[in-house]
Amino acid sequence: MRRSSAWLVIPSVLLMLLASACKMKPLDPPVFTISTSLPETAVTTVPWDEPKDFQRALWRLWAPWAYDYLPKGEDTAWEDHLWTAYQEISQTYNVIVQLKKISGLESVLPKLAAGEVPDVLGLSASEIPLAAKNGFILPLDHVDLAVTGFNPADDRLWHQGLSEQMRWKGRQWSVQVASEVDLPCLGTLLVYNRDITAAAGVTQLENLVETGKWTRNYYRQLSNAVSRLPSDSLWVEAAETPFSILAMNGHLPVIQTSTGQWHTQFMDMQSVLLADFLRDMHRSKHFTGAFDEAVRQFTEGNIAILWISSHTLLSHPEILQTSFPTGVLPPPQTNDSTASFSLATGYKGYCITNNGQLEKTVAVFNAWAGRMNRSDWLEIYGNSLSLNKRQLNILKNHVSPYRIANGTEVEPGIARAIQTYYITRLLKSEGTTWNISIEANKSLSWALRPFNAE
Repeated sequence: MRRSSAWLVIPSVLLMLLASACKMKPLDPPVFTISTSLPETAVTTVPWDEPKDFQRALWRLWAPWAYDYLPKGEDTAWEDHLWTAYQEISQTYNVIVQLKKISGLESVLPKLAAGEVPDVLGLSASEIPLAAKNGFILPLDHVDLAVTGFNPADDRLWHQGLSEQMRWKGRQWSVQVASEVDLPCLGTLLVYNRDITAAAGVTQLENLVETGKWTRNYYRQLSNAVSRLPSDSLWVEAAETPFSILAMNGHLPVIQTSTGQWHTQFMDMQSVLLADFLRDMHRSKHFTGAFDEAVRQFTEGNIAILWISSHTLLSHPEILQTSFPTGVLPPPQTNDSTASFSLATGYKGYCITNNGQLEKTVAVFNAWAGRMNRSDWLEIYGNSLSLNKRQLNILKNHVSPYRIANGTEVEPGIARAIQTYYITRLLKSEGTTWNISIEANKSLSWALRPFNAE
């Protein structure tokens, strides 16, 4: 059996992980000394592990969130899992695993242009077009990936449901791993104050969800009932972003074709109905201040319903830890009982680079994802917020299956144009939604031209 040792220096942006028989807490300055022991027979613990000897080659993953996957010397189950995973990967493939935290695609563009590329690059949806246009990443249906054993449809490795919906020019460029520290976004959720809705005459909104009666019309009725409650300091609702409401069911005012061209679609009737719904919300006692202030007002019992993304809710557990009882709901469905797809914002995924060593890239990537991906990620999300069984079932049955990726994040400038030429006019103009849509269609058609120029 061969033994070797290595020094691992861990600045805030970089960690090189070697297989280890022991682990140590970071010193000051943070340095790990790790003895590696490579057995003659490689360790195989998951079904897609096929032992290969890559002769201590470097396998690199760069991502803004890479820090979440770095052992930090903590005494936790996740920490133990990471150490075991990296030891097994290194022993099975005889590679050095390097995880590097970056601040985004722009920060590494000079390195990529100079030919210094990792195996896997973590990108947000808005960064995928630039990386793809410059040839830094490969579409996942690329023939060279298929022959190496890469399968983006393998849901043991990837969160397939959301990964396959994040496309650019009709092709899939990234996959998402649902790990304990990197949970997929459920999209927009509604958190409500049970005391306020009970005062308005409704005690169990969950019953409406489960029986298919949680519709936009019912929401309007509830909103009117809350508005009539005798309190000058009570708001019906607050929303993290109006864009999430317009984007329900994928009826955005713009659409991207399979060739990558952007077009307006204001004349779609569902888009008009959603715009009307958004305007109705803002005509009621709608809180329009900063969202941080909305969170505070909700926790103090002054807002009945809070529209919030699942990721934001995860970072604000105090929203569910109030002195009054709360509930979690999906967005109200259309009035014909068609479920409302919620907007999955903040998409981030892993892209395979065009690096010339795809056999190593794919083999280790599969092994890494197989150890990090959790099929029970939804339960992890629910447990982190102390949701009860009924609330978790509502997420499973009425939220998760209908989630959609936010395609407009691919071009953030388009989202800004929608805000300027459409949302602002919807909320501030007295004209009809139809007339506003006609004018916005002209303005946005002009604003889209730079994004369609190749």
